[in-house]
Amino acid sequence: MGNNSKSINENKSFRKVAVSPIEEFLGFDPNIKKYMIMHLIGGGLLIYSTLTPIFMNRLGISLINAGLIFSIASIIDIVFTYILSRFLDRISPNVGMIIDWLTESIPPLIYSFATTSFHMFLGIFSTKITNILNPVYKVYENEIFPEKERDLIYTYHLMLPEVFTIIFYPIIGFLLTYKFTSLKAFRTVFFICAVGYIFVAIIPYKTLKWVKPTKISKENLSISIPKDLINVAIAQICVLAAISFTSPLITSYFILEKMGGTVLNVLLLEVISAVFVIITGLLSKNLNSKISRQKIAQYGVIFFIVYAFLLMIAKNYIYVLIAFIFYAIGHTVWFPHHYSLLMEFVPKENRGQFFGSMSAINKLLGVCVPAISGVLASKFGFLYPLA
Repeated sequence: MGNNSKSINENKSFRKVAVSPIEEFLGFDPNIKKYMIMHLIGGGLLIYSTLTPIFMNRLGISLINAGLIFSIASIIDIVFTYILSRFLDRISPNVGMIIDWLTESIPPLIYSFATTSFHMFLGIFSTKITNILNPVYKVYENEIFPEKERDLIYTYHLMLPEVFTIIFYPIIGFLLTYKFTSLKAFRTVFFICAVGYIFVAIIPYKTLKWVKPTKISKENLSISIPKDLINVAIAQICVLAAISFTSPLITSYFILEKMGGTVLNVLLLEVISAVFVIITGLLSKNLNSKISRQKIAQYGVIFFIVYAFLLMIAKNYIYVLIAFIFYAIGHTVWFPHHYSLLMEFVPKENRGQFFGSMSAINKLLGVCVPAISGVLASKFGFLYPLA
């Protein structure tokens, strides 16, 4: 009898190991699956942000002016972020998500009518405003993602939106490059994205589990950050600072101006990244059972270093493609384990304010990096911001 029980347990263990990614995803709580599907749709509509630097280039806006537009918009954005971060714990994350998706429709709507640098500034500024509510997603995820499965869920959460990228980005890139090359075609895509976000806003209201706001008292507004959390936070800030110098603004102008690339070339970078995000995610989704989260996050940063080095020495488009493969691998390895570490270290009652504050700190990078990158690339060459 004992041997039979042992055999049954081994068979169960085998079945658990042999489960397919689709079965594993379908095994998640229904609310988690709905949440991921919401991001699949919303993430797909974010193609407008990838097209924005290309559109600015097509409007004749120089890289220096483009960098200044992003920097000035970030200065105004910081004030709003610091103010709003103190109230994120007082509203339901569902309300925050509804507002976020609705405001996300404003930038592409502005771009669909933009003709000048000032119009683009208004659109980019409104994009920055929509980012203020990003911390509510982390609060919601903490409530619905079980601690034991958090790394695995984050990996799937990262992979799923890439399905849209792989399927539709090449199609849109081909159409904008070879069939519909006028600015009117870009405006049409922007307008479709704007309308799409309005429908996405219905999902957290109608279909997602409602999470009540976490009430915080006045004395809890200041956060005492543990030593381990400071190290993780600094690592996040450093990684984001480095990545900011290789932002879509820089890489898009780099491909369009230095390499004579096309819209399809820029969008193919997103496609190749999406493919390797999914491949890496499937191969590394259970990595934390063998290696500590801290080590895995460190390995991710190593891939970021290789990515930046390859861009620095890039002589043709192939170099850039290979660089983005390393970035996709690094991001897929780093992201789920880094944010699981944050969830582990940040006190539950302070998570809304903490992520709001971290968001504001990261926005400080947005003030100086775009302007510096634009000046360096325009005056001295693209090598300097990439280096």
